[in-house]
Formats: sequence, structure tokens, C-alpha cells
Amino acid sequence: MERLNRGLAAKQSLPHGPVTPMPIRVAMIGEGVFLRTFVAWMIDILNEKHGFNGGIAVIKPIPGVHNLPDFAAQDCVYTVLLRGLLGGRTVEEAHVVTSIQSITGAYDDFPACLRLFAADTLRFVFSNTTEAGIAWGEDGPDDLPPATYPGKLAALLRARFKAFAGDPAKGLHIIPCELIEKNGETLRTYVLRHLRAWGDEEAARWVERACTFTDTLVDRIVTGYPKDEAEEICARLGYEDRLLTTGEPFALFCLQGDGAIDEELPLVRCGLPAVWDRSIKAYRDRKVYILNGAHTLLSSIAPLCGVHTVRQAVEDGDIGPLLSRALKEEIMPFIALPEEVKTAFCDAVMERFANPFMVHQLASISLNAISKFGVRDLPSLAAYARKHGKAPARLTLALAGLLVQARSAQNDGDAPKVCALWERAGGDAGAMARLALSAEGPFGDAGCLPGVTDALTRALAELQAGSMRDAVRQANA
Repeated sequence: MERLNRGLAAKQSLPHGPVTPMPIRVAMIGEGVFLRTFVAWMIDILNEKHGFNGGIAVIKPIPGVHNLPDFAAQDCVYTVLLRGLLGGRTVEEAHVVTSIQSITGAYDDFPACLRLFAADTLRFVFSNTTEAGIAWGEDGPDDLPPATYPGKLAALLRARFKAFAGDPAKGLHIIPCELIEKNGETLRTYVLRHLRAWGDEEAARWVERACTFTDTLVDRIVTGYPKDEAEEICARLGYEDRLLTTGEPFALFCLQGDGAIDEELPLVRCGLPAVWDRSIKAYRDRKVYILNGAHTLLSSIAPLCGVHTVRQAVEDGDIGPLLSRALKEEIMPFIALPEEVKTAFCDAVMERFANPFMVHQLASISLNAISKFGVRDLPSLAAYARKHGKAPARLTLALAGLLVQARSAQNDGDAPKVCALWERAGGDAGAMARLALSAEGPFGDAGCLPGVTDALTRALAELQAGSMRDAVRQANA
């Protein structure tokens, strides 16, 4: 079977963007499946249907080759397959994305990344480096590349400032997609802090004046490469595609601001699933705490029960009811939205989780799981504990499962830190609970919350003495 490439894409009857070269208007920091199935898909539709004429240059922000050879072999062209239920209707749509023009590894050729940011046509920067990506680190001014994403972006923007001698017309629109609150504002703060720490006050003032940083919220469940179905799907498509990515048809891109950028990046004007609003807090709260919070809860509990996909978990006779009670009793009461709005969104999320087309591996959700729990579930746990004077049973059990799993995930985000805490605790449940919830742990002194340390001690001891399956059944009793 012929491998998908730019020439083959031109012959396809499937929807696709232009196959001819386009000027680079978008830089995408991150080559993962989410950005490719969400941002690049939207840019491709703008190019295909609305004459945006914007090529994408991708920067891979972490070390390692991974899928770079596949991008090269396929001329950066790949298929997005969206499948699922949308408004009760079964949807299955394929789109060949052709807008990515190049991909460069930051750790392979950072000078090339710096040159990219000197491109006259560049206007927009999107990123997704996970919740752990927008963080402070002591990067040096001459690091090639800096270790953190904010450090990398500071170096890239400094290069643009120098290339255009501080021309304010050459500023960029920075649109991060990392799932943290105030992602644009936080990224801006760290970028400016880096530049000033490096003694580049003029570059910092240029960034303040010429660049915009937009707070966003993104929503689409992306399941990535369908390993078990790839051969059958490619046979139907008529070509081999090792960059094939799958997701649900539902999507929502919330951007905070007055929408002036939509004149230049017409997501809303062209009917894409995007919205500009002066405050996206309500959108964020319902999505992060209900959908993403449920994902992280499932990934913390289900694998220890021998269940490894989202759909299997919600259909499981023990885990499904636990999730339902956690949402209704421990999460939804603390979201400041009308009850009917929360209930409708929760029902829609459960329908999305049961998508018969999606094999959403919990292992993929578990990447940087410690940081994700802190953003997605800890606020609900804390709110419950403050109101009731005790810990929520199901969220606490999820936290215990997360800490147990972290002992065997030593290369994943904060997991090495958790492993070190386990060693200091000597495997003792009480000592581990106290350390994990202290200022030394990853959850910011959550041990001050009423009842949480004792509840986590009991949950860890229960998992050490028995099984997660038994613990789930006890929590449902």
C-alpha cells in the first residue's frame, strides 16, 4: 500500500488543504496528537475553505526522535479521523491535513527554530506542552535550547525582536493550549521574567508592547493513532498513514478577549467550533473539573482494576458508579454554574466517554498524571474538605491510586519525586500520606485540609492490604 505524502494527498477525494507550499503564518510548539487533531485541523479548514493561506511550522519541544521520520516520509501530511456521536447522530469524517510545512526538533537544531521566528510572515504561535509545560525553571540566556517551554519561547521571541530591530509591527499572537488556568497570562509572566533575568530589558518591553498572550480553553477528546484498527482503517482509506490520528467530532476552542484577532485568524467568523468571550472561567471550570477531572480519576483507579480504556471504565459495574457518584457528590457541587447547565454538560461528557468508536487508552491520559491531578481534581477535593470537614472518599481513593501507580512510572513528570517520597516513607502508608500532602510533596501542603491526611492514609493502607477493585466496591457501598 502506498504511503501517504503530499503528491498522494492531491489525488484524494477526501477533504484536504492545499498541497502547494504556503507562507509560514503559524508556529506550533508541540507535534503531539492533540495539536494535530485540534489546532492544525482548524488551520487546514481555514486554508481549504476560506483562503487563509497559512502554513504551519512545527517545533518538537522535547528531546528524542519519536515520529520525526514519519513526518519526513509523509511530507508532514496526515489524516484526522473524527468518529462518534454528535447530537445523537453517528459521525465518521476523515480529513487530510496538509498545512504543516516543516517540523524541527528543538534539541536537534535550535538555531533553525530561532531562524523560524525571524520569518516575516509568522503571526501566530500555538502550543501544547501539557499542564507541566508552563512552569518556571532557571534557564540560561545561552542555553540551546532552554529546558523549559517558557524559556524556549523567550529565546525565540528574543530572536524575533533582534531580527526586526524591535519593530512593534512584528509582534506575535501567542495562543497556548495547555490546560492550566490563565495559561496565556502565566506564560507571558514567565517569558518576561526570563528575558529580564537574562538582561534583555528591551526585548521584554517589545514583548509587552507588541505581542499578545491569549488565555484559552480547549476541548476535544483525542485518542491518537488507532494501533489496533490502523490496518483496517488504512485499507479503507487506500493508503498507509503512520501519522493517522483519531478523535471525537465534538470540539470547542474558547479564547478570552474581545475577538479582535478573529479578523486575522477567522476561527469564529468561518464557523469553526470556537468562541471569544471576555471571561472563559465558566467554560474552563465545567470542562476541567468535570471532563478532565473524570479522566484523571479514571486513570488513577481503573488500571489498578485491570481496566485500560475510558469506555471500559465507564461501562464497568464498579468503576462506572464510582465515577457517577464522584461527579455528582464531590465535583459538581463546587462549580459555580446553574444546576441544569452542569447536569447537561455532565450527561454529554458521559455520552462522549461511551463513544463506541474511541479506544481512549487511560495510559495516554496518565502522562504527567501528578500535575494533572493538581489542576483537575485537587481543587474539588479541597472544596469538599473545607465544606464538609472531611475528605471526599472517591477523590481520595483516586489520589491514593495515583501515588501507588507513580512508584512504577519513574520517568513521568513528578513521578520521580513521588518515588523519592515513597523511599523516605519506607513504604508506610501514614508516612507517605503525610509527605505527599506536605510542602515537600507535589500538592502544595494539602495536608492542611481537614481530614485529608487521615483519609489518604486509610486509602493507601487499604490498597496495600487488598485490591483497588475491593476499595472501589467499598467506596460504592
